[in-house]
Amino acid sequence: MPEVDFVMFSLFDESSGLLILSAREIDGFFGVSAGRYPDVVFRGVTEFQSGRVKVEEATLHIIDRKRTKIGEYWVGRAISDRAMNSSSGPVLDSVVFRQFDGRCECRDAVAVWRRWASAELKSNEWAHWPASYHSAWLHVAQNSWFFGERLHVATEADRSVVYLAGKVVLTKASFFCALGEAVNGPGGYFGSNLDALVDCIRSNLGGASLSKIVWRDFDTSRQVLDADFLDSLIAVMDEFSIVLEFV
Repeated sequence: MPEVDFVMFSLFDESSGLLILSAREIDGFFGVSAGRYPDVVFRGVTEFQSGRVKVEEATLHIIDRKRTKIGEYWVGRAISDRAMNSSSGPVLDSVVFRQFDGRCECRDAVAVWRRWASAELKSNEWAHWPASYHSAWLHVAQNSWFFGERLHVATEADRSVVYLAGKVVLTKASFFCALGEAVNGPGGYFGSNLDALVDCIRSNLGGASLSKIVWRDFDTSRQVLDADFLDSLIAVMDEFSIVLEFV
């Protein structure tokens, strides 16, 4: 997706609640493995505490077009290095942080966040993204459910019986994307692995009382999901008396 034209990233001092900066884009945060520390660069900065900034407990908020927080990452220590501006306007070209302890290893998450921040999600939208992005979509869905303020809930009153389209379940991440939406609507989350699925069932996440999953075109899914995963999934459903119907 193209870069956004609104503030999408806000950095806060968690201990004081003060806003450190707001920006449209960020570089050096997504897709960075633990132990690597390139500079983090905020671009299109609209708000910034003047002078050198050093924060011990920073959090990065993901903000949508409506100015609602839809996600959050723990940063920890953040130390700014310099701010650059080529004009006298209110928007800084960039602010560079030479230390930024927290990072997100999921490289493609930023593209998914841009989509989530830009407009309301459509049904089954995740399935139209390349399969390589499904794990990033799942990452964003999980983060947003636990840290966002915008609720993604089912629009139908009864989601006790849900339907999965086996033709779009191409990976384990695809399965959990499909299940999260089937149970809790577009952008919904209902586990990212089998242990998390158990937690969701036990906690009745989103008010969902799941009793049956109708898995259409199951043979297509079975060709790409390993047998151990399917056996374990069936065991989880049996444990909680959730019917799995393969059609």
